Parts: sequence; structure tokens; C-alpha cells
Amino acid sequence: MSMLPVTLADVHVGVALKWPIFDNQKRLLFRKGAVIRSEKQLEMLLKFGLQRNEQEDENAVNARESSVANPFDRINEAIARLPRIARPLFATDPDANTAEDIAQFTTRINGLCDELIDICQHDADAAIGDAHLNHSAPFSQSHPIHTALLSLLIAIHMDIPLERVRSLVCAALTANITITPLMETMHKQQGGLSEGQQTSLMQHPKGARDLLEKSGVKDPLWLDIVYQHHECLDGQGYPRKLKDADVLREAQILSLADDYYNLVFERSECVAPSPHEVIKALFVKCKDTPVAAYVHAMIKEFGIYPPGTVVALANNEVAIVVWRSADNTKPIVKAIISDQGAPFMKPRERDTHSTANAIREIYHARTQFHLNMLGLWGYER
Repeated sequence: MSMLPVTLADVHVGVALKWPIFDNQKRLLFRKGAVIRSEKQLEMLLKFGLQRNEQEDENAVNARESSVANPFDRINEAIARLPRIARPLFATDPDANTAEDIAQFTTRINGLCDELIDICQHDADAAIGDAHLNHSAPFSQSHPIHTALLSLLIAIHMDIPLERVRSLVCAALTANITITPLMETMHKQQGGLSEGQQTSLMQHPKGARDLLEKSGVKDPLWLDIVYQHHECLDGQGYPRKLKDADVLREAQILSLADDYYNLVFERSECVAPSPHEVIKALFVKCKDTPVAAYVHAMIKEFGIYPPGTVVALANNEVAIVVWRSADNTKPIVKAIISDQGAPFMKPRERDTHSTANAIREIYHARTQFHLNMLGLWGYER
């Protein structure tokens, strides 16, 4: 199949595509007629390379499209796969199969990294939405996947070279590899940490780095990001109290994504603040600190109302933010509850640029309601 490169002149935000669009591996990303929703989504796609074939037979396109899984299933598979990849590193009675699994550890983490990059390349809005809405897996399992996705998008926005982004994603997937059970315990418990928990927490960056190195990881940037992911630019982090230029940019991005995700993930004893509220709080907290530049990059990438935020509209409907727009204060949303309080059979798209559909406030549900992620993001057939 002869392919032609896609340039900025070929695609426009908000305009239906004239052709099916493929990545550089000839995998279908968008069918003919699909719409790219934001400038940021377009910029990221063009960075990774897009291709088209004007003569592509529609049946071939449909056949290829049907083989592309939706991003939500792919993220859930990644969440399930990561513990299987890591488990051999903790085997108490290793055998030949375990040794082979350990030998393949780096390759498999890199493969998972490629999968997450591909997911964001295909639909970054859905990836952000999943981080905010998909809390079905235990916190300790979903945390590394979602923080990796969020870190990836912030890094791309900050124009960090792709090879360094790959090291960052691998680090996000493995930074807490030695404290997975402790993460789950801390997430569920009320009250402060015990002395033992505090010690384990302080030691885990070095512990994770040492385990990864022992398990065959040779990428020094990956290892250093893991070692530094709790350091702070003001020197108040741990374990080495690094500051300023001694803290890697990639480690600071992972630290920010980690803090953000910890805040938006709902705990059993309380309702989590909305993504909008967390972003606002981080902006105020970091306004006059060295971290401000990273928070600004996150806001520009995710928007003021990131995908997955639940909002009340001026017309009294309740909606979910699904796509960012060129104006990050006015995203595209889909209404799920009518102005009479009844759920819609199917989500209804609303453009918040319109006065009638403008976002009035954040919506805090009194009771949980079921969200059809596939329907919201247009993957339901």
C-alpha cells in the first residue's frame, strides 16, 4: 500500500477528514469523516507522523478499523498486564521460567510503553478521561498506568524529545514497584502513616532503582527518574533533597502527575475533588514556586476542564467533558442528564462556546451514576 505523508495543510481542527489516517506503522488511527477536536491533539499526532492513502478501498479501511481496539479496553488491558510483568521480580522460589521472565522484563515494559504512546497518539482525550473516570481497578494497579499516560502528555506538551519521553513513561510504570501493597494500604487507611510505613516510603525510590538495575534495566535516564521522582525543586523532597537544576525535568513531571492523580482518585471514605478543582488548587499552591512552569504546561495540555470532568451547564443539563478545544476554558461536552433530571438514552453533544450550553459550575453527584465510556467518546457501534 503506497502511503503519503500528512502535513498541517491536510488536516484542520473541527473539519471532517477527507481520507482515512494511519500512523507510521500503517495502523488506522481515524476513519474518513472523523474530526480532530483540538490543536493540541493535532500537534501531537503530527509529531508522531501521520500517513494517508487516497486510493484506499473503503472495505479495507473498515476491516482494518475493526481490528483497532478502543482506548478504554486497551488501558484496562495495560492495567491488568503490568502486575504480570512485575510479578517474577518478587518470586521467592524462582525457576527457569522465572529467570526468562526477568530477562524479558525490560523488553515487556518497553512494549507497554509503546502501547501507552500509541493510545495517546490515537485518542489523548479518551486517555485523560479514563484517568479521571476509570477507577474500577485497585488504586495501586491503575496508578502507574494513568500517571504514565498523564506524564506522557505533559512531556509531549513541553517538547521533551521522544526518547526521553519513553524513559519517563517506563519510569512511571515502575517507580513504585517495590511498594505496591503499601500503596493500596495507604490509599485505604484513615489517619497518618506509621513509622514503618514512613520508612518504607522514604526508601522506595532507591529500592525501586536498585531492583530495576538488578533486573536488567540499563537505561540510565529511566533509573534516574525513578530515583528522583519524589525530589522537589525547592530541595524539600526525598531521598536526597536535590534542588533546582539537579532535579531532572522528567522526574518533576512524574512527581506532578503523581500528586495530581493521587488527588483525583476517589477514596472510599470521601468524594474526590473534580479535575478542575485539583488543577485550580495546584495552580494556587504552586503559583510563585519553581513548579509553576510545570503546572502551567499541565493546564495547557489538559485544559481548565479536563476530559472526564462532570459539569452542570447553563441549560441545567449535566454533562461530561469529552474533548478539549482550542479554547481550553470551553471544551466539547456530552450531556448525560436532562434539565428535568432524567438520564438521556444516548449522550448528547454540546458545544460550551454557546451561551446556552456554557459551563455553569462543577457538578458533584449526590449518588453515583453509570457512565458509558464507549458511548461518550464515540466508540460504541
